[in-house]
Amino acid sequence: MKNILLKETRKIQRLSIEYVNGKIKGRGAIPDLKMENGSVVNQDTEKADAFNSIFSSVFTMEDTLHLPDISCRSFRKELADVTFITADVLKHLLNLKTDKSPGEVK
Repeated sequence: MKNILLKETRKIQRLSIEYVNGKIKGRGAIPDLKMENGSVVNQDTEKADAFNSIFSSVFTMEDTLHLPDISCRSFRKELADVTFITADVLKHLLNLKTDKSPGEVK
């Protein structure tokens, strides 16, 4: 059992490394950007500023003055111990679909 677990763990590690490497390979430099006003941005810092401007326009500022008070929440039962069974974890890892997306980004 120990040899099987070790072999499967190495397989999972190898697949994880291959997945990450596949996601980061082949990405070259960011090409020049044509702005809405017609100007062309070709310096890395200018590109970063342009992306920052675009991305920050999508998000809203969070209201940090009116946060909910979570100190008064009650819990039915405190979670004291968590037990993970190696065989169960391995079973779930082996059942992961590596060719599927984790889900829709909302």
